[in-house]
Amino acid sequence: MAISALAASKLALSPLWTGAAHQALRTATLVLLGLNLAGCAVLLVAEVGRPRPGYDIRRWSTVFPLGMTAVAALSTATATGVGPLRTLGEVVLWITVAAWLLTLAGFARRHAQLPGRIG
Repeated sequence: MAISALAASKLALSPLWTGAAHQALRTATLVLLGLNLAGCAVLLVAEVGRPRPGYDIRRWSTVFPLGMTAVAALSTATATGVGPLRTLGEVVLWITVAAWLLTLAGFARRHAQLPGRIG
């Protein structure tokens, strides 16, 4: 959904779309971002409901949607003029950076503990 919202926001920014077509793209962008945010809420509930303490390779499947959500929110804010979406995008971006760093640190720690390979 985030990638779709990002694509729709880029189309809405294009000067090729005017009038009703522009308004439809603007609305579609907001709907897609809303669906994406609902999906993020489900992801958050899943993360809290079934925690995976320590490093787990599946953490990357959490980090990527967070990053895409941040980019989609920032781009949607620009395309639609809905100011609070910029703040939301910035907050999600910093959460993503923290999650990415923690996941990378877990990955590095896990791989530092693996025995050396021969050959």
